[in-house]
Amino acid sequence: MTEYRGEWSLELLQAVLDAATEGVVVCEAGGDQRVVYINPAFAELCGFPPGEIIGSTFSRLQPGDLAQEGVAKLRDAVARAEACRVVVRNFRKDGSAYWNEISLRPLSDAEGRVSHFAAYYRETAERPRAVERPATGLPSWIRDDRLTGLATRAYFDEVLQREWTAAQRVGHVLTLFNFDIDYLSAYNDTFQKGGGDSCIRRVAHVIGGAFRRSTDFVARIDGGAFHVLVRGMAGDAAESYAREVAQRVFDLHIHHPRATSRYVTVSVGIANIVPPRGVPPLPLLQAAEAALERAKTGGRHRVVIADYVSPAPAGCLPAAPSTPSFNVLVAEHPEPA
Repeated sequence: MTEYRGEWSLELLQAVLDAATEGVVVCEAGGDQRVVYINPAFAELCGFPPGEIIGSTFSRLQPGDLAQEGVAKLRDAVARAEACRVVVRNFRKDGSAYWNEISLRPLSDAEGRVSHFAAYYRETAERPRAVERPATGLPSWIRDDRLTGLATRAYFDEVLQREWTAAQRVGHVLTLFNFDIDYLSAYNDTFQKGGGDSCIRRVAHVIGGAFRRSTDFVARIDGGAFHVLVRGMAGDAAESYAREVAQRVFDLHIHHPRATSRYVTVSVGIANIVPPRGVPPLPLLQAAEAALERAKTGGRHRVVIADYVSPAPAGCLPAAPSTPSFNVLVAEHPEPA
């Protein structure tokens, strides 16, 4: 008996995927698992057009929220080239949060090697139990900022201490970015609390979306202030990237009648260091805060970096660990487009 195959083509396969009612995403198996295809149902679910998702990573949808247990399970499944099912919290382009049931399946090439992954997305009201009490020990109402979906200051402090200790052990660079919305009080006075909250959410979405590596950590500290902790980013690269993120905020064109630029902007303070042994992270926090203050007093919509001053040569070091010192240097502010 001859098997009937009929006519089949890549165009027909794509038409089937495009017509699917659940979200479908296909990403590469290697490198950063860049997205190569999304179907219309997924674009409608997340609010991003295909051009803004294709070429990016899954973390685009979880800005500053990569510590979820479900995200860790996805990473583990990808590393093992295995299938899995998880429930994770994603964020739409407008900043609103939603829960997704994701079924991940590896796809093999003609030689049997896993070359891509297909992820099937379905919005769900289910919340994983781990969200109620994450592995950090902090309950969700302390860990998650309700306004933006980013981490809270309490959670940031916990992660900073953990990352600082790890960096002391292995000797890698830690960089702290302090972002702060300029003239936020005046904005709130003009547009009231609802307008201010909307502004904060939109800026938070830009900042969170700009730091998407699994090791990046983004938190809202209070009001319009955000901290971003990253590993391994050198001073010049950090300064350049901060200018780029500040420009993205400006490009939102959120009207601000009482701001100098007439639009909402952010100021940025940066500090980076390889943490010395025996020293707490306080100097890094103080240096980034001093850099931010200089950016504010220098006219706002600026990037200022606190340059770490290396200690004296080994033969001149004191017996006890010395407190790191920083020079605060003014960098060129982002030019509005």
